[in-house]
Amino acid sequence: MNFIESLSLSTGLKIDKPFIDDSFFPIVAEKYITFCTEGHSSKQWDHFQEYIDLIFPIIEKNNIKIVEIGSNKKVFSKVTNLKGATNENHWSYIIKKSMLHIGPENLISQLCSLYNIPFIAFFSNTSPEYASPSWSKPSPDQIFIKGYKDGESPSFAGEESPKTINNISAEEVANKTLNILGLDNDLGKFNIINIGQSYHQKLVEVVPDFIPDESFFPRSLINIRMDFEFNESALPSFASKRKISIISDKEVKTDIIMHLKPSIQMFYFKVDELSDFNYIKNLKDNGIAMTLIAKDTADISLTRLRFFDYKVEEDFKTTKKDLDNIEKICDTTRYKSSKTIFSKDGEFSSKSSYDKKINKHSDQLIIDNKDFWEDLHHFKLYNLE
Repeated sequence: MNFIESLSLSTGLKIDKPFIDDSFFPIVAEKYITFCTEGHSSKQWDHFQEYIDLIFPIIEKNNIKIVEIGSNKKVFSKVTNLKGATNENHWSYIIKKSMLHIGPENLISQLCSLYNIPFIAFFSNTSPEYASPSWSKPSPDQIFIKGYKDGESPSFAGEESPKTINNISAEEVANKTLNILGLDNDLGKFNIINIGQSYHQKLVEVVPDFIPDESFFPRSLINIRMDFEFNESALPSFASKRKISIISDKEVKTDIIMHLKPSIQMFYFKVDELSDFNYIKNLKDNGIAMTLIAKDTADISLTRLRFFDYKVEEDFKTTKKDLDNIEKICDTTRYKSSKTIFSKDGEFSSKSSYDKKINKHSDQLIIDNKDFWEDLHHFKLYNLE
């Protein structure tokens, strides 16, 4: 039962179209689409910027702008941001003149239904049966996309981990957007197999085999992979005007760590039952933020006993078998990665591509080995139809 029908049943009131008192808001663009995100975690789609990047070159050629409304604090590029400058009454006015709206099911999708404006609504922790807009008849230009699989039920949870809304791919939404607008595109060829839980989080890793210049991610956080190549002499240059996290399976000299302390956000140190307790105690006593991770070869019980006073985390690694639809993987399966590994040899999308010296590019085939699947959380896997 739809929630509006439920309210009607519980209150004894008839369902009728609501009246909204609009407030004028000047929109410079003659043609525009709107979108919104939410502060509500379960309804916050983390692929919006990727979606915008996909449609922007096409709609720009057709003089169509992207207008953001709503109340989320996230910042997006290539859009006109009206958050904070508009309220619900303004949204009603803006929606009436919009060519299309994209976003989670909420008040704005209800407004689209009320005014018969095309929309694409995302359903994550609720279902279309329960929360679909109720003010217009079903239309090909009013599209519901579910983050959960057919046959499953929504969680109805305020906080989801992982978030089901992030199972909705940017390519699918971009394709449906452009189709509604009558704009040619080839995004329908993407058959998305899997979207990793961390795919929306950009991760910069560095192999310390080069000296960066000042333009290399200034005032940013970078992760130094000392476990890929142990080079203490390069650390100061990466820490200059940047924040760093160090990942190492060997001891970095204490005097170097203390010298770089203001720049170190976290020291991820891989340990086993033979690692030096005093080395770790000394760094922790001197205020170095450390996370201890058990080496692959460690006896986890003996390691935790040795470092009884500290937490030792297991490095849980994904495998190919963690895929729900492993049967869709083939020799021509592609991947996109949110991880970039920088080294003197170039830029790489995964540990496997770094090892094989396959530089990052736009049409990457998967590398079917153990190291590749350990980065699965950072990948979007897809086939081309």
